[in-house]
Amino acid sequence: MRGPATSLATVTLWGVDLLIAVTALTAIEAIGRSGTFAFYALMNVMCIVFVAAKVPETRGRSLESIERALKRGGSFRKSLEQT
Repeated sequence: MRGPATSLATVTLWGVDLLIAVTALTAIEAIGRSGTFAFYALMNVMCIVFVAAKVPETRGRSLESIERALKRGGSFRKSLEQT
């Protein structure tokens, strides 16, 4: 499970980096430097809010208990609390 998850995280990171690199100059021309950086800052804040609200805490849990919770199906957060 760790290998595919790490691969997915890496692909996501590189994809978002590519998206920023491709759109940055166009955004700067369209809305200026401060507008572009404000937009990217807003996106970061939205991501932090999403993670805080939707991603359950797994600190202190073994990989085996996380895997059992994922295999149960349904709500991952509720399954994780049961282990």
